[in-house]
Amino acid sequence: MPFLILVVTVAVFATPVPARAVFPGAPGLIAFSEGGNIFTIAPDGSPPLSQLTFNGDDENPSWAPGGQRIAFDHGGDIYVMSATGRNVRRLTFLGNSFQPAWAPGGSRIVFVHQRTFGVGGDLWTVPTTGGAPTRLTFLARTTCEMAHPTWSPLGGRIAYEREPEDAAGQCTIPTRVEVMRIEPRQRAFIPFARQPDFTADGHGVFFETLNDPEGFDQNLAWSDLQGDRRQRLTSYLCAEGEPCFLEGTGSPDSAFPGAPSFAALVSHLGGTVCLVTTSSGGFCDDVVPATPFQMDWQPI
Repeated sequence: MPFLILVVTVAVFATPVPARAVFPGAPGLIAFSEGGNIFTIAPDGSPPLSQLTFNGDDENPSWAPGGQRIAFDHGGDIYVMSATGRNVRRLTFLGNSFQPAWAPGGSRIVFVHQRTFGVGGDLWTVPTTGGAPTRLTFLARTTCEMAHPTWSPLGGRIAYEREPEDAAGQCTIPTRVEVMRIEPRQRAFIPFARQPDFTADGHGVFFETLNDPEGFDQNLAWSDLQGDRRQRLTSYLCAEGEPCFLEGTGSPDSAFPGAPSFAALVSHLGGTVCLVTTSSGGFCDDVVPATPFQMDWQPI
């Protein structure tokens, strides 16, 4: 399958950031954050590039099922807006709340809340119509970091990134992805993994792999919901001038195990960043802002 390449020149790379949840549909626009503002662009880079927010403190855009709304965090709370950046509504007033992800059906949003900034964190949910948030997990005391929740398009499960403490209370256990069945509560663990993103059919999980027996650095991989049938999807060496994988997001037409459809952000020697998708076609342009994305792919 041919690859689509978007080229951007940058001088400094930011730390890779998570992809968002993806729901089934036709692939639409890619939302991302740059410089604390949220933008959208077509996956082939065709204009126009649309800037949706302008205050410099908006991060982690997440498309709703159906692709008509976007959730994001601003100033430590969760907000929702239309796909054009209008009708902005604040959903939480807790502070220290980040990385929203929609439930299927669009009635609730899961997010990470740290009761003390920078310490642990747990998953909370809030109705998208407004109302009191509800705490979903109680893992902060044994957690160095909780991050990047993503709600299964089939419902019933939430995957997230977690760095547990060891028995001595030290952050020495490698980051892993936990796929949590909400009720009855049950967890499957995917080791040496972070930044989960369910496939659009809900039967698999994309993630960034942190350990590869073949010597590759960080890359995009996927597995089933138990962490079995694990397979690396990209093979960037990130050594001796080779390209480096930065982050990825599933496509709204992805399905496990037959359709590993995704977008990946890749850096090259000399400061070139490419957006590579499994869609057909290709182009080179410099219309996108320079900082690596926090990408999420709109389902239509």
